[in-house]
Amino acid sequence: MEAFILTLENEKRFLLLLSSFDIMQNSMFAVPTKPQVLDRIAEQNWANFTEKQLEMKQNIKELVWRNDFAFVRKHLEQNGFYISGKRNDWSVTEAGKEELKRLCMQVFATDSFTVVSQNAVSYAKKLYKSL
Repeated sequence: MEAFILTLENEKRFLLLLSSFDIMQNSMFAVPTKPQVLDRIAEQNWANFTEKQLEMKQNIKELVWRNDFAFVRKHLEQNGFYISGKRNDWSVTEAGKEELKRLCMQVFATDSFTVVSQNAVSYAKKLYKSL
């Protein structure tokens, strides 16, 4: 197995792709949107946030973590892992599914996380079979 470091960025990428893919597979929404994807992460307790991440940003009415994750999602889009060019379309591409598989393997091989919760790990293990 190749050596890897599960960076904070990769933890966030994992959570975003997991949430988007889950919505695509298990809900009546054809296209996952930013609120749906981020709400699912929060509602399912898939992330452990610091007090600072749960504060409102000064310049916009949005929690720090939600704004941060939106930027990480942009990175994923730039890498071809999310649909590009459609406003508020957070659908995972085929390449994104492969990236989620790769990140799952990293997460499964790790026992220490900065943001990812054990709830997310457990759910990813169940979902992994459908990737």
